[in-house]
Amino acid sequence: MDHDGTAVRQAQRSVEPIPPLRPAREWRNLPESGAPPLESRIEVAARPGGDVSAFNLLAVDSAGRGYDRVLVCRDRNGSNCIAEAGVEEWSEWAVEDFAIDGSKRSASLRFKLMELAADGSRLKLYRTQATFTGGFTVPDELAGELLDRFGPYQEHASMLPYTSGMADFDTALEECEYQGMWFAEVARYMLRERDCSFFICHWHLYDYLNHIHLGDVDPVCPGYVAERAEEYVDYFRRAYQVGDRILGRLWEDANAHTYVGVVSDHGCSPDVRVANIRQFLYEQDFLALKRGGEEDLARDQVREEDVDWERTRAYLKDDKGFDIFINAVPGPEFDRIEAELLLALRTWVDEEVGRNPVAIALPRRDAYILGQWGDQCGDVVFAWDHGYVSGYYGQWRGIAGGGCVGAPNVFGAHHGGFLPTLSEVSSSFGSWLMAGPGVKRGYERPVDKLGYIHAADVVPTFCRILGAEPPRQAQGAVAGDLFEGHEMVRERMSNLDS
Repeated sequence: MDHDGTAVRQAQRSVEPIPPLRPAREWRNLPESGAPPLESRIEVAARPGGDVSAFNLLAVDSAGRGYDRVLVCRDRNGSNCIAEAGVEEWSEWAVEDFAIDGSKRSASLRFKLMELAADGSRLKLYRTQATFTGGFTVPDELAGELLDRFGPYQEHASMLPYTSGMADFDTALEECEYQGMWFAEVARYMLRERDCSFFICHWHLYDYLNHIHLGDVDPVCPGYVAERAEEYVDYFRRAYQVGDRILGRLWEDANAHTYVGVVSDHGCSPDVRVANIRQFLYEQDFLALKRGGEEDLARDQVREEDVDWERTRAYLKDDKGFDIFINAVPGPEFDRIEAELLLALRTWVDEEVGRNPVAIALPRRDAYILGQWGDQCGDVVFAWDHGYVSGYYGQWRGIAGGGCVGAPNVFGAHHGGFLPTLSEVSSSFGSWLMAGPGVKRGYERPVDKLGYIHAADVVPTFCRILGAEPPRQAQGAVAGDLFEGHEMVRERMSNLDS
């Protein structure tokens, strides 16, 4: 919320103007102030599109040196203050009732006073997501117990406040740390005092940060600027320090029988080129669209309802994807389309740089090589070559010069259906770190001899630790080499005659 109404970095939906501060009128119980208090007003919707609650703001001069604090009040009564903060300070959490579809729901939120000019000419106030105080646990009564012990649960914490212009990097990072430490405290409580045997949570900070700034720290990205790289490296350094503190809090309470681990399903790689697969299918006469449907082609976001099914031979489903469906029943026509499609993908050339955007294109019968199978798999599965990305239009915002392949208008970093990449700085591989009884200390799997651990192996390995049978749907294997006493590497004999 910004006093002057400025919408920073395309943040019109996130940064809302606050009416200019003016002398406070008809207030009761005003706090002491070196200058006459000023007032304004904000509105809060506990959920998008929901009912709106209004709160009154009061700016005061607490030290006689200019306006330096803001109070958030239910009405024009200083005694009904729900939150108070000084410049660059967070308020305490406020728990308020909000009207939702005619009924009341309790939600928690807090504020950070980003800016307040000493003369009251500028005010910028940030608030968190309003998170309901119940309904996020099973059993329901556990929510109140956790909130009483560890404070309000914040469901959403991300880099969005930073990228949208709502707040700065530090504020977004502080929210992520609050959420992560809350998880850590709850984990310790549930494992030690509630006799739970397994705790897992999802913490998303590094995915956000990679998308935003990985291209700024990895020279592989054409958008890399060496003069600014250290600034962004420090962002990563501080974010990983936060992660260390959270993991350390968990580790503090781990005993000789406790396993602590971190697992990610992917890494990230900087963008080099953008490939618009739907545009390509359209230009190669596989995809046909109804009149007006071409408007979304440049964004690689064609909706299925805009597809002309009578003339379409192959298509992608809505949203991002790396598998293509053939619009024909199995038989000679299906086989002809499949052969043409595979040839088109395998011979597609990015003329500007002399590269093939598609590294691998396979029919579904061979797609298990790329980890794809089953009745939800497309008829043709492909993987982009290193540095190519598709989808995520909102971040790369078009291809420079148009067409179906080229440099992005905005460089970033992404993960998705491309070959696993590895540079001196970054990798799209996921990570798995684990420590506990029976786990080898300092061990790193020798992938040149054993290959990589697959995402499907995580659940069976966790089940082994818990002494439980893997789910019937599990298709991975136990990563036995992580445990003491399991030596899976044999050195090849140097002398075959001995």
